[in-house]
Amino acid sequence: MRTLIQVLKNQLVLVLLDGKASRLLRPGTHTIWNFWAPVELVRFDVDAGYAVWTPELGCVLTDDVGVVLDVPAGHVACVARDGIARAVLRPGRFVLWQVRHDVTAELHDQELLETTVPRAFWVFRPDDVMQRLTVAPHMRGVLHVDGVVDRVLGPGRYAFNLHERELTVTWVDLREEELQIVGQEVMTSDKVTLRVNLLLKWRVVDVVRSIEAVTNLRDALYAEAQLVARRWVGSHSVDELLEHRADAGRALVEALAPRTVRWGVEAVVLDLKDVILPGDMKAILNRVIQAQKEAEANLIRRREETAATRSLANTAKVLANNPMLLRLKELEALGELAARVDNLNVHVTPEDLRARLTLEG
Repeated sequence: MRTLIQVLKNQLVLVLLDGKASRLLRPGTHTIWNFWAPVELVRFDVDAGYAVWTPELGCVLTDDVGVVLDVPAGHVACVARDGIARAVLRPGRFVLWQVRHDVTAELHDQELLETTVPRAFWVFRPDDVMQRLTVAPHMRGVLHVDGVVDRVLGPGRYAFNLHERELTVTWVDLREEELQIVGQEVMTSDKVTLRVNLLLKWRVVDVVRSIEAVTNLRDALYAEAQLVARRWVGSHSVDELLEHRADAGRALVEALAPRTVRWGVEAVVLDLKDVILPGDMKAILNRVIQAQKEAEANLIRRREETAATRSLANTAKVLANNPMLLRLKELEALGELAARVDNLNVHVTPEDLRARLTLEG
């Protein structure tokens, strides 16, 4: 019995007669005489670059058609067709077709933690055999291998083999973070209860320590900042607190630093954002401030009056000892008056006139 077989230009056809390999047909039209034996055709797409090896295929395979590739356990093979990545093969036996393209393969050891597979082949690796990561510039990733810290990942792209190991990554943000601590009621050393709002700014400086020292870093910072602020406010009176409020930030950061250093954190700012006094205390302080300002105003007023009186006394003494200067001051005063009024009448007694004439003569 005759069978016509059409093989496309990108194909190879394995002919099985009665289940046994007969021949491997190349592109073209072929005639098969089977004499009633069942014919089975297995078509291969050579543009795929490779095929899974079978004993039947091995019986008819020649070196000019394809070469056998063995991928051992614990390895993968990167297959390239004409220099372009095509596939990543797991352990097994394969045939690399050589009839239409130059197909090559490169073995890579999966026992290594960081993969040596070129980046062009990463797209062909399933997530169950390789873990891909991208770390942003402001982030760090702490890589754990089977629960043990292996390394800290800086900015960039990474790919790790999952061969018989478990990988986890804990992410840490290196940017400065802000924490608002509001509505804290604190008693001062003079037994005044007031409410304070705190502002804490912090950043991570030791990545590994920041994830190992405490279970929740943000909660730990919140609680410790509360305690530091309570101790500092409780050691000052209301007057001292209001007077030295500008120094509070430096003192609070210094008090908080010993704890945050053990957590791999730097406290950048811890300051009293708001100090809220009770209503009655606010009224009392307002009256005290008002009285202080009034006293200061009275003191300044008395100083000015004393200075003015002293100046007048000195002027009178100078004029008494210098009649000519006194006459000039009088004329100056008359000139100022004359400039302000339309008519000026000057009345002089005979005694004054006689004295003036005598002085002038």
